[in-house]
Order: sequence, then C-alpha cells, then structure tokens
Amino acid sequence: TTLMKRNVVDLDRFATQFASAVTEYSGKDCDWVARNGRESIYWVLLRAVPQIGSSRACRRGRGKLSGSAFNKILQSQSQFVCARTRRKNFSSSAGNWLFQGRRWMDPRKASDRKHLEEAYDDLLQDFPAFQFCSRDDFIEAVASTSASWSSRCSQNRINAAQSCGSDSSDDMKVETEGSCGSPSNSESDSEVSSAGTLRRNCSRGSP
Repeated sequence: TTLMKRNVVDLDRFATQFASAVTEYSGKDCDWVARNGRESIYWVLLRAVPQIGSSRACRRGRGKLSGSAFNKILQSQSQFVCARTRRKNFSSSAGNWLFQGRRWMDPRKASDRKHLEEAYDDLLQDFPAFQFCSRDDFIEAVASTSASWSSRCSQNRINAAQSCGSDSSDDMKVETEGSCGSPSNSESDSEVSSAGTLRRNCSRGSP
C-alpha cells in the first residue's frame, strides 16, 4: 500500500502539512528540530505512515519519499530554515544541520495537544491513506520524540554554557546563505567569519 498514487505537488503538500502539524515555527534562534535521525520529522512520519518511506536516496513520487527528498521539500518553504550549529552534534544521528526556529509540538500542553488533534483530522480528511495511523499512535509518536529531543536540547545548552562560560544561545549562533549545503568534514565547505560564526558555502545540494 502506498500513500496514494499522487503527483509531486500532492507529495509536497503532504510533506509540508505533516511537518507543520507536528512542529511549529517559533522564529527563535534557540529552537531546533532534527532533520535526520530517530528524532527527526521524517522519522515521525515513518512511524505514522511507514508505507511512504523510500530507502532510495533522493527518491520522490509514486507515493514514496526518502528522507532527503522530504527535507528538500520542507527547505523550499520559508519557515523551514536549515542551519548548522557551531558546536558538537545534538546526537550521532541528528548531525549538525538542523531546522532552526522551529519547535516540536508537546502533547503535554493542552494547546499543543488540541493543535495535534485538529491537525490529525485535517490530514485524515486531505489524505485518506492516513487512516492507517490512529490518532493515539500519531500523538504518541510526536510525544515521545518531543520529550526525547527536549531533553537532549536542554542538556546541550547546559554543556555549552559550562564549556564556554557564556550564554547558551551563543553556542548555537549560525549564519545561513541560500539553501542548506551537504554536510562535510572538509574545511573547504565552510568558512569562519570575523565574528566567529560559521558560514556555509551553499553551492551543493541538501543532505
């Protein structure tokens, strides 16, 4: 079973609608959401609708999306900004490149839970194949990821403040130009500005 035999535009709409359902744009530099790994938006999507997943890199279409294709769709939207943290990874799987200025919805908060319930109903109405995911399973997938990521972010801020002796937000300052570049350990792919913030050479495609 596939999500449905949808064209690329429908997949774009589904990806954006799902991501906007489980996360919220805050505009705050200190808010981050993983793009990769087991605490990413795509991972929650796979828990909700596993049949949409594709193991082939960059694949999209025929009701299937890879993680890379999913992220590229989101990065084409103004409120999904890909940026790189200055210090160590949030986790071994999340990497340095994250969505900045977004936060996970937290079902423990009444307003967030209401948003998730309404968003689920909208997804179900617009994409009938979403019926394979129950509302409880949908909310649980978001709840577990939100709690895990929140704990990780808090610990990173504590560690950053202890290591650099400054406000934790300084540890996360980034500058982005254009679309998000591919992650690389090569110094040729990035440069440090005079202010000490990391600037990315965005000539490559998204990871």
